[in-house]
Amino acid sequence: MPEKDPLQALVVDETELARDELASVLTPFVRFTGGGGVLLQPAFDGLDGGGKVVCLLLAMRAAAMLGLRDRPGARPQELVDASGMPGGTVRPNLAALMDQRLVVKEGHEYLIPPYALPRVARLIGEKKRGN
Repeated sequence: MPEKDPLQALVVDETELARDELASVLTPFVRFTGGGGVLLQPAFDGLDGGGKVVCLLLAMRAAAMLGLRDRPGARPQELVDASGMPGGTVRPNLAALMDQRLVVKEGHEYLIPPYALPRVARLIGEKKRGN
């Protein structure tokens, strides 16, 4: 009988892992309409500007995973419209998040790349706990 390869324990379904993480992180902050709109929850107001931008970008990715959006990223104006924050707050936060390699720009859209999902989820989780 062949022994189980111990490395197999390291193999995960990244889609399911991402779905679990996103649901856990986003639950206090957003809900979605059937048409893919983002409904901000009261806890969203407790996030700082960077946290709000990250949260919205996570929400856009989650909505795409649910089939509620056709793309996982967003243009700055979409983030302004969804959050009510001024563009002068959204754009500098996007630049800072790009410098931290938490956000990438593809064409005219910004998104959280798969490699950054765990880091971003941790950051939002810390803000959720008030750290």
